[in-house]
Amino acid sequence: MRFTYCLTTAFVLSVTFAPSAMAQAPAPASAQIEYLPPQPSTLEKVDGAFKRAVEMMEAVLFYRLATTQRQYIVYERGEAYVRDRMDFCPYEKLDPNGFYPAETLDIDQLELLSAKGRLVPGDPDSIGKDPYHRVGILNREPIEYITVKIPHDDPTISYGAKYVHDQSTDTWRRVTAKRGLLSDSDVLSDQLVTSLGTNGWLQTTDHPADPTRPYILTEQVGGIPVVVAWLSCGAVFFTLYMGFFNIWGFRHAIDIVRGKYDNPD
Repeated sequence: MRFTYCLTTAFVLSVTFAPSAMAQAPAPASAQIEYLPPQPSTLEKVDGAFKRAVEMMEAVLFYRLATTQRQYIVYERGEAYVRDRMDFCPYEKLDPNGFYPAETLDIDQLELLSAKGRLVPGDPDSIGKDPYHRVGILNREPIEYITVKIPHDDPTISYGAKYVHDQSTDTWRRVTAKRGLLSDSDVLSDQLVTSLGTNGWLQTTDHPADPTRPYILTEQVGGIPVVVAWLSCGAVFFTLYMGFFNIWGFRHAIDIVRGKYDNPD
């Protein structure tokens, strides 16, 4: 009986103190980080109020007519490293089977990666902290984390690259930095896009048009703002109504400016 009581007591104590040790175990690869945006300052809140007012006016005056919808993808293959909130220890790799070789990253390694442009930008209010760190929730625990950009085997596919679906060829063409034109040389096949999305290397949305392919994003392009259409229609109407006065009256306006009809007295 006494042996059973001792065994039970030992079991209870082991369960009671086990969480502190288990909390230090690495998170499983399937764990997802919930990003927490920084709290806005007082000035940012004021700016945000005016921003919403401007956005409402823009939604009315610059509402676009006759737009077209297109599909696109964004390459975002990264490796997450995490640590406890308000901790200054090195970051630890979230996925033990990740592609980046380092198991931990200290401040010197982060500075080197930042100089190479290999880190995803962090929160803008990271004063006194790493400028590439973000805060979030992992397994209901507050954490800080950074994301290392993982390049693709094809060096032309860079982190953040955007590709638009070309329905005529069923391929994906990259959006160039110059005026947002579509590239004729940097093209991905639909099979490669499916492979990238399946591996989790593409940006996703919570409300995809196709639930089986959450990495396929959509946007509205083209069209004409309603205020431009209104002014154009008004210009055409008054041009006809006034008998094309704005055309044949141009020379008359020049004569007036030159003083042709001024009274010499």
